[in-house]
Amino acid sequence: MQEPAVPQIFAPGVISGTANDGPPAFSPDGNTIFFTRTNGAWGAILESHKINGSWSKPALRTLLRPVV
Repeated sequence: MQEPAVPQIFAPGVISGTANDGPPAFSPDGNTIFFTRTNGAWGAILESHKINGSWSKPALRTLLRPVV
């Protein structure tokens, strides 16, 4: 039986940090990640893109249409 994988921090210092990050959702090609970040007073949806093997600094996700 194979040993279980050791959990690793995802993109430390770029995606993972000291804020409270929610579960990620990846695009089908695996090159875009969406996640929520909260600190108790506010929350936001962020996105990051994998470019040349590295993740970009997360940016606020702009909604294309109003949320009803």
